[in-house]
Amino acid sequence: INARSETAAGSRMFRPLWEHGRAIVFADGWFEWKQQNGVKQPFFIYRKDGNPLLLAAIGKPPFENG
Repeated sequence: INARSETAAGSRMFRPLWEHGRAIVFADGWFEWKQQNGVKQPFFIYRKDGNPLLLAAIGKPPFENG
């Protein structure tokens, strides 16, 4: 789920994660979907030089669940 930084800190859904679950994530890229001729087409966004991207993330680490 994408969240805007302007609203995530105050959102009921994202507020607990914003306060304690911020991280940097390495990624090769991500998909964006664009409507073309009535069909959704995936586009993979990545760096031309092949280096990883650094993305901001909020979430809860899975190891906290035992």
